[in-house]
Amino acid sequence: MSHIHELIDFTVSAFIIYEDKILLMHHKRLNTWIQIGGHVELHEDTDEALLREIEEECGLAVTFLESIDDVQLPHSKLLRRPHFVNLHDYTDTHKHLDLGYVCFAQSQACRLAPDEAHDIGWFSREELKALDLFENVRYFCERALDIAAKAR
Repeated sequence: MSHIHELIDFTVSAFIIYEDKILLMHHKRLNTWIQIGGHVELHEDTDEALLREIEEECGLAVTFLESIDDVQLPHSKLLRRPHFVNLHDYTDTHKHLDLGYVCFAQSQACRLAPDEAHDIGWFSREELKALDLFENVRYFCERALDIAAKAR
């Protein structure tokens, strides 16, 4: 999806954990390893965007750390709470307001989205150290692994 707004777009990120590894894809346009995720489209809420991005970019079934209360509220929909919220530069003139969610993959059998990425793979904390990552991506991946370890 292309940018919706000139200055800032809302995005979602899925920090997907399986056992003690995190899933990253080697993004074609950015030419680096990043988490699964993308833009929240105008017709979506953040939960819908998160599930769509996970399906499009890796095809995994996931479970979330926190469940959503099964409550029907008039004129409202309860949405998942992100583990991370950050504003980062995408270019010199455009930013992304990103909502990051830690979740568990039900299997490690992911698939590559060839239009989006050169490669996809699972990485341990030690393997992350050897990857050329944006510092914010490294930070959130390490925190996601911490959160997942505490949740087990």
